[in-house]
Amino acid sequence: MNYPFCIILNILIYNSLSLYYLFPLFGNKSRKDNGYVLTWFFLLFLCLYSLYSGDWLHYREKLDFYEMYSFSGLEPVYDMILFQIEGRYILFRFIVWGIALLLLRTLFHRLAINSFRMLGFFVIWGILFFAYARVSLGLSLLFYGYSFWVKPTHKMRFIGYLWGTVCVFSSIFCHKSLVVLVLLLPFTFISLYRKRFLFYCCCCIILLFIFNNLILPYIDIYLSQLDGTEYFSAESYARPFGKKIVDASVRSPLFILMAYLVYELVWKKKQKEFSWEIQRYFVFVILIFLTSLTLFFSDIKSQVLFYRVLYMIFIPFAIILSEAYFIVSRRVLLLCSLMAYLGGNMWLAYSFLGHLNGTIQ
Repeated sequence: MNYPFCIILNILIYNSLSLYYLFPLFGNKSRKDNGYVLTWFFLLFLCLYSLYSGDWLHYREKLDFYEMYSFSGLEPVYDMILFQIEGRYILFRFIVWGIALLLLRTLFHRLAINSFRMLGFFVIWGILFFAYARVSLGLSLLFYGYSFWVKPTHKMRFIGYLWGTVCVFSSIFCHKSLVVLVLLLPFTFISLYRKRFLFYCCCCIILLFIFNNLILPYIDIYLSQLDGTEYFSAESYARPFGKKIVDASVRSPLFILMAYLVYELVWKKKQKEFSWEIQRYFVFVILIFLTSLTLFFSDIKSQVLFYRVLYMIFIPFAIILSEAYFIVSRRVLLLCSLMAYLGGNMWLAYSFLGHLNGTIQ
């Protein structure tokens, strides 16, 4: 497979979709989403051939490992899929990410969110993360199930709650890290105001102190005795300087916009203009963000846990942006979205150069 050529296609698709949505969203004219079906097709293509991320090749190696030992090292649900498809990697991605996109589309429909705004913000902010990581299936399943908790079906409310619960807890079997979101989920039903937000921040500081001084030393000792990925080791995630610049360009727009949204929606209490279910997703976004910041400022030398939790934010984040479109300043949304768009292109360009040089980021 010609990896640089596939990344060029990734770049063309990402830019075409981003510009298709970016200009109407922040221009004077609105546009009907005539390309709705075509957009989902291109999103699926990005998911199938997301070679801008080293995870694409990593999962391919897992498939080769499965063919040799009937065990991939991934979650059992993926081994079940690999057993049925007999080692066809693109078909494996089509099943996993195809289901994830279908759940995502159903989630947007259930929440009755404007499809053009929703897809626009998701493409600009989230698709590059969604397309490469297998956790996307679990995230789509979790947030889809969560929608039945905050917006159950009217005629079969109990069945809706039950189905939502099954989906939420089933998501853990798609990726172990989703335990973090399941633990945060009950707190999303507590309304978030200024004092409560400050209380959460204080709790994060206290938990950070406890984790660094009482828990982390024992975890380090335990993990040092295990094989596999050492998430707490600096050497396990050594990054070149260029990758650090790319990471900063990708994450800084999110940090800036999150600070602005907290000011507008929490401090100025504009979140009251959201519907009840959208407020729950907003609280979810805040909790995920605070959790990731706690991991960032912890004594964990590797950033793997920090960015894995941070990147779980983009599905509910796109939901919030599409609903905050008429509430907060569009100029700020435009500026931050442009920064995110440029950061995404820096990521793709860095990956393209890496494949040309024979390196994998």
